[in-house]
Amino acid sequence: MLPSIILSIARTHLLSRLKQSIIAALGVTFGIGMFIGMYSFMNGVNRFLEDLMLENTAHVHIYNDITTERRSVLDLLRDPSANFNAVLDVKPKDVKKNIKDGMEIIKVIMKDPHVYGISPLATAQVFYNNGSTPINGSISGVDMEQYDKLFKFS
Repeated sequence: MLPSIILSIARTHLLSRLKQSIIAALGVTFGIGMFIGMYSFMNGVNRFLEDLMLENTAHVHIYNDITTERRSVLDLLRDPSANFNAVLDVKPKDVKKNIKDGMEIIKVIMKDPHVYGISPLATAQVFYNNGSTPINGSISGVDMEQYDKLFKFS
């Protein structure tokens, strides 16, 4: 008996203000539909960006790391009886940034059956002149045939 009373009260309230009930139901429906739509959109954008990042990012980078010679402050003392310590700037060693025997390394790596391809990348730091103002920048270059094979760039 109790459920029939509750259903009777609910029916009375819904039907007494039919226009208000329809607007409320449409509002809830629209809100839930927008939530599902936006959630699906954001999910799709996230998946697209992840796929784009993984397709256009190399799995392995081979490069020369810039190393510095680090010595402790105690190693820099000139005279143990002196009352001062000399601290010098830590500077990178004078080593070229290019990879020694890079083409040989490529040949060895390409012999591995798990390697699908290699796309070498050449970069250089440059200065552009905009009138009398120099602007720093970088130039990057790749082998487009290999890059397109690996990352479906076209």
